[in-house]
Amino acid sequence: MIWLLQLINNDSVMNLIFLIQLDIVGQVNEDVVGTTDVFFDLKTVILIVAILVLVIINLTLLRMLKKSNSRVKKLNNKPDYSHFKNIEQNTDRTKIEALEKTNKKLKQQLTEIKQIPKTGRVNEVEEIKMEKQEFLEEEGPVVQNFKIEKPEVLFLPSPFEDRKFSTEDVSKERTPFSLYKIKLNPSKVFGDLTFLEDADLSRALNSPDHYLEKACVYVNAFNIESKGIAVVEAGEVKLENDDWFIVQKVKIKFI
Repeated sequence: MIWLLQLINNDSVMNLIFLIQLDIVGQVNEDVVGTTDVFFDLKTVILIVAILVLVIINLTLLRMLKKSNSRVKKLNNKPDYSHFKNIEQNTDRTKIEALEKTNKKLKQQLTEIKQIPKTGRVNEVEEIKMEKQEFLEEEGPVVQNFKIEKPEVLFLPSPFEDRKFSTEDVSKERTPFSLYKIKLNPSKVFGDLTFLEDADLSRALNSPDHYLEKACVYVNAFNIESKGIAVVEAGEVKLENDDWFIVQKVKIKFI
């Protein structure tokens, strides 16, 4: 459509339309001269109507041509956003340059830290320790935490007689023959006596008079078919001369 309007806007086309109009007008004049009644001649009316139609078409085309020219001008006069792109590019470049400078500074600082001799670092640590010591001395004497000793545990086999264990049979570590355990109190003279339920009970169950009756009290009757022993209440012992005297026997039951 635009190329057609541009073609119409050409001077040669306009001249051609003008010549057609003159030809039509000449013919009208000839018809008028040769005819006495012009207004009632059919050809004359048709020519007048044709002229009016051509004029209207011409005016319409001119109007459309002006509108198309104005649209073309608007399209050609689009806003230029290139300066915004330039501003954005400049901002990105500024950020990149700032990051590069920061990276260089960090690398330089890291290099300087690596070049510090180890002796200097040791001296710094010693200075910190000295400052801490001076601070503690200013605050006052340091209270020492004394380690609380745990009660010693002794393991024993069967008593050698009623209510007595020999110190010669005592061991600080458990052995396959251990049946009793003494948990000493801080005075190391008294202690709690108990029976080892998970020990090898074959000997004790086969000979209870030798391994059990001398240090234990039965809560229930002894049964040959018993498979285990449970401690009901711990006993108490006291060191007398070279023997551990049983002050209170251990209460046990057969299960």
